[in-house]
Amino acid sequence: ANDAAGSLAEKRLEMRNLEPLLAIGRAPKVVEHGALELVTPAGKKVTGYIVQERVEGRELGAMLADRAAAARALKEARALFEDLIAARIKLEDRVKMSENIVIDRKAWVLDAGEAAKVAPQSRFDKLLGRPDPLRVYYDGLLAEYSRRAGI
Repeated sequence: ANDAAGSLAEKRLEMRNLEPLLAIGRAPKVVEHGALELVTPAGKKVTGYIVQERVEGRELGAMLADRAAAARALKEARALFEDLIAARIKLEDRVKMSENIVIDRKAWVLDAGEAAKVAPQSRFDKLLGRPDPLRVYYDGLLAEYSRRAGI
């Protein structure tokens, strides 16, 4: 954001969104976060920051484009999505999602800006046998990724 209040608010929201991902071990550990005053030629500016551990891996989208890596990418994405469904977390940025998920030993969510907690499926919907909307959402993503990978 162009102003200090916007920058700090964005980082606070990102930290709130990160907390559930950190709790299930699907985001890199936060080393430090806070606010920092920067001195620029235009004057002083306060900005928010979050420092996380580095993850060495490849973006999900790049792995899906690589025939040799696509099956592993889909397996790791499926495991990530199962964890997200169990924790009731929805990653809402479908456009950049395959860039925001990186796979090394497992799949990590690098950008929690679009992560949101969602309510569990209601008992009434379960009784009526309606599918869990969150599961339907992630199953749709997996189907899309499978098509992209040609699998």
